[in-house]
Amino acid sequence: MTVKKLETLCKHPYLHMMQRDNWAFVHRPNSNGAAIIVALTPDNEIILVEQYRSSFDKNVIELPAGLIGDQDKYEKPIEAAQRELLEETGYKALDMKELFPSSVSSGLADEIMIIFLARKTIKIDEGGGVDGENIKVHIVKLDQVHNKLQDFIKKGLVIDLKIYAALWLIDNLA
Repeated sequence: MTVKKLETLCKHPYLHMMQRDNWAFVHRPNSNGAAIIVALTPDNEIILVEQYRSSFDKNVIELPAGLIGDQDKYEKPIEAAQRELLEETGYKALDMKELFPSSVSSGLADEIMIIFLARKTIKIDEGGGVDGENIKVHIVKLDQVHNKLQDFIKKGLVIDLKIYAALWLIDNLA
């Protein structure tokens, strides 16, 4: 295997633009990937979050998620998943398991996300995120989620693709 030249094109505190041979991509220097949480309540609901994303200049409906190791470089992925679920939604999972790692966007970034399934969730805090994230929590019955997503789209919100993947996982792995 030939080692290819890696070059830093641009540095920002949270993202670096890198180039390997003729391919440019982004790299997060201060994390060990992302934890993505498919969180289900005991009442057969999925927990979704809504937050403003500058890249779209509008709100996006997403799964609860966050960076692994951005505050403590030794943080374990499951610890990050529990922390982010609580910070963003106010829910704690009594049953959390890692499903699998995956690429976020292999042509754009070198970041790996780890998908977690959270069950037996209980509300113990307000949620809403940290540092001005202003996250809005949506608790949606699984049998109504497709209609709710269409309502969000009609309101001009963006739906993150990982939600559709999560719904497939719920039907096939949960």
